[in-house]
Amino acid sequence: MESVGSHAGIGRPSSSTVAGVYDAATQQYVELIGTRLTSAIEAQSDLDIIDDFAAGVAAVEPDVVEPAARVLDAGCGPGRVSARLAESGLRPIGIDLSSDMVRAARAAHRGLSFVCGDLGGLAFADWSFAGVVAWYSIIHTEPDSVASMVAEMARVLRPHGMLLVAFQAGDGTAVERDHAYGTGMALRTVHHDPTRIGDMMKRVGLGDVQVSVRPPVHVHETTAQAIVRASAPRAWP
Repeated sequence: MESVGSHAGIGRPSSSTVAGVYDAATQQYVELIGTRLTSAIEAQSDLDIIDDFAAGVAAVEPDVVEPAARVLDAGCGPGRVSARLAESGLRPIGIDLSSDMVRAARAAHRGLSFVCGDLGGLAFADWSFAGVVAWYSIIHTEPDSVASMVAEMARVLRPHGMLLVAFQAGDGTAVERDHAYGTGMALRTVHHDPTRIGDMMKRVGLGDVQVSVRPPVHVHETTAQAIVRASAPRAWP
């Protein structure tokens, strides 16, 4: 699930816990932030980075990526990033733990593809995508478990494919809060160390790792925000 602001809970949330909270919160979530990316919620610099990512994927050599390249919106929520990628001429497939979020995405973006699934075990073949975006999708995952998600996202990247991951920046500690999105359910958000996330990408063979951190700019942002980008090699080993 993509996310805005902080969520919290007690203990280490399981995949089923996270999915359950977002299932319960789907209506409130959509009412709060909508089904498309906007400058009212995202910083303009973040939107520019997504657009640059889309342009970079589209510019990959035609012998590596076909026209209308397939990209994975990992943790798609109601399809906000998928819609932006489609507007850029790409062919997104969204995946999310929450079945209610997937239903909301399908209703809002007819003609685009959305499926339920876990980022720690993607049900796609190796080299399936020209790009992968995980937009605030690792924020409910403990640092030690993020590595498997990064490995899975790298696995499904084609040679020269691009990875883009956004999250709240910190030192790996968690923020805890009850009543996520007014549901009365508890969940927690982990503020990941951007350098550590970049190192995870390097360990799975990705290169050209770029880490950027910006200060909070919107009222719902209470901490610095990080974006880490990387590219798959010309040929996987």
